[in-house]
Amino acid sequence: MTFPVLMDETSDVAKNYQIQPIPTSYFINSKGRIQNKRIGAMNYETMVQEFEKMK
Repeated sequence: MTFPVLMDETSDVAKNYQIQPIPTSYFINSKGRIQNKRIGAMNYETMVQEFEKMK
C-alpha cells in the first residue's frame, strides 16, 4: 500500500467517530461534513444514488 493506514489499537478513533464494522462508507459534502453514512458493502449503482442525493 502506498497510503497511511490508521492502527486504532485502543479503539479511541472508532469511539470518537462512531465507526462501525467495515465496510462503512462516508459521504463527505463540499463543506467537509459527513452528509450520509452507509454500513455494509455497496455496489456502484448504490454509490451513484447516494452521491446524487448530495447535490
